[in-house]
Amino acid sequence: MQEALSNVERHAKATRVTVGLDIDPTRLKVTIGDNGVGFDMDTVLRDPEKWDHFGIRGILERARLVGGEGKIESKKGRGTTIVVDIPLVNKETIAHGKN
Repeated sequence: MQEALSNVERHAKATRVTVGLDIDPTRLKVTIGDNGVGFDMDTVLRDPEKWDHFGIRGILERARLVGGEGKIESKKGRGTTIVVDIPLVNKETIAHGKN
């Protein structure tokens, strides 16, 4: 969440940001959206320097490291939405087939 909100502040030129947090016993889902300038996701994904510049790699990697997944959608002139979905189950239970 911190990286996503920092990106909004530094790059988006947004006038509105929404933060959604959904928690249940099995998962945590965070959604951050803005009405900023957005960017061409395909162009950024092809350029590793831009990945790092916008912190996209870090957001997606951190989600993956805790067993979750991240999704980033952005279009020029239409803002950006970042969704991180993390399961809240005991990793040891999954590893031992007791899920």
